[in-house]
Amino acid sequence: MNGPQAIYAFKVALATVLALAFSFMLDLPNTYWALMTIPLVARPDAGSMVWRSAARLAGTLMGALVGLMLIANFAQTAGQMIAALAPWIFATSYLARLMSGTDAYAYSVAGLTALVIVLDTGSNAPAAYGYALARTTETAVAIVASFVVLLVVFPVSVENQVKGQIASARSRMLNLARADLSDEATVAIGERKAVFSELLAIHTTLRAQAFERSRRNWRLPRMTEVAVLLNRTLVAADAAAFALGKFSPAERQGRVEEERATLCRMLADYPPQRTSVEETRADVGAIERFIASLDPYTLVHHLTRTPGLIDESLPRRVAALYRLRLFAESLRDLLVAEAALLDPDTPTPRAEPISARYYNLEAAYQFGSFGSSDIGAWTTSADIGYTLDALPFSPRLGLKADAISGGGDLNDNRLGTFNPLFPKLPYFSEANLAAPANLLDIQPGISISPRDDLKMEFSWNPLWKQSKEDAFYGPPLTAVKGTAGGNSRFIGQQFIASGDWSVTERLSVSGTYVRFEPGARLKEIDASSGDYFALSTQWRF
Repeated sequence: MNGPQAIYAFKVALATVLALAFSFMLDLPNTYWALMTIPLVARPDAGSMVWRSAARLAGTLMGALVGLMLIANFAQTAGQMIAALAPWIFATSYLARLMSGTDAYAYSVAGLTALVIVLDTGSNAPAAYGYALARTTETAVAIVASFVVLLVVFPVSVENQVKGQIASARSRMLNLARADLSDEATVAIGERKAVFSELLAIHTTLRAQAFERSRRNWRLPRMTEVAVLLNRTLVAADAAAFALGKFSPAERQGRVEEERATLCRMLADYPPQRTSVEETRADVGAIERFIASLDPYTLVHHLTRTPGLIDESLPRRVAALYRLRLFAESLRDLLVAEAALLDPDTPTPRAEPISARYYNLEAAYQFGSFGSSDIGAWTTSADIGYTLDALPFSPRLGLKADAISGGGDLNDNRLGTFNPLFPKLPYFSEANLAAPANLLDIQPGISISPRDDLKMEFSWNPLWKQSKEDAFYGPPLTAVKGTAGGNSRFIGQQFIASGDWSVTERLSVSGTYVRFEPGARLKEIDASSGDYFALSTQWRF
């Protein structure tokens, strides 16, 4: 065991002891959950650990909310519960398969947590909230202990790992590009796959670095740009090699062979690792001159006006020269990005998103005093999803979840109900039935685009009180009479359908339908179901 490994082992052991101590101090019932979480979230570098911890916590919250929802609606019989739980396990497994890196771990945890809560609860539905709260608290305790130790005691950044991966992938990519454009060298399929796997690993490590707070974070977007362009350049080299492969040796003589040989000489002169900004910019100038010589208009004019060049191979020559130009443009962009990585004074490139995933995570804590009472309230919110562009109508699977604190003991001289202050209403649906206070909710949904100008969205939104003792609040923050206390937390559920149609560039039409069914708590005060429909038009001047 070397020095860094010994330090890492010591930090994990210290975090484990600290998590156990926190669990005993809080008198938590299942301390082994915290102990199991430590090795699952602990990582040698700070970025990977924060990413892993965020995924673990998000997955636990998501799974706990789904578990509560399933128990509230299907705890009557085992058959109904299994039938309801199976689609959730399938969905989280499928999303985990689509994701890369630690994002997949979050969906796996979400599926496992819901399963554990359902199995632990069994037929004892009132105990579900206690199990969900204990599971989430034990996970949070372990994550806090890991943060305290691994981010404070000899913290390690993932940046050096990213640099090493980029240098290795760059060297292997250039070797592949040289081989693709060369007549003599051949590349094994395994080597090509290995390069693409290495490029994928770079993006995973860059995601981890995004979770670090560092004064050197100016390098992150630049390294991301280099990683993207390494991939793009390799693909361009493969396309150029494919176009060149359509020629016989005799047909390729002339302009095509001259330009291919020129590019091969340029690649042969490139160093294995860039260390000089001036040399990199000089190479950028050389490749730009090469690109200018392959101007499409001039190229076609030359090939069609030169005697003896117009034959059945002309389209293939034009395609080959065009592919060489595209490869040269990708190579130029890569050199520009490498120069920006070496020089902090160079403007940061703007990286375009290349992922169909989206997520938005928020959390807030309120503290202070109001009169003689202390304020201690909190809220967390998650909005995640994935767009399946390859399927008809480009369906987007989404999941929203909120956990918003309510007041507990009404006589403890403490205000625990979260006050949203100036919320953007409507918050949960256009029907605007609930305010973001003392609430647990989850909202799975799907949106589709049957046409470019039409978008439709369907979702389901069950709601519970976070604190049974507190009331259910309507907008803006008004307690609904008779809803404090009671025998149930379940407020009700909304079924939501909406659509947006862009009739013209100026005219658009939007419609929303919401069906609300009261839950056990609102039925105790004789609440009834209701329907809401709205239609609006907008004209842009």
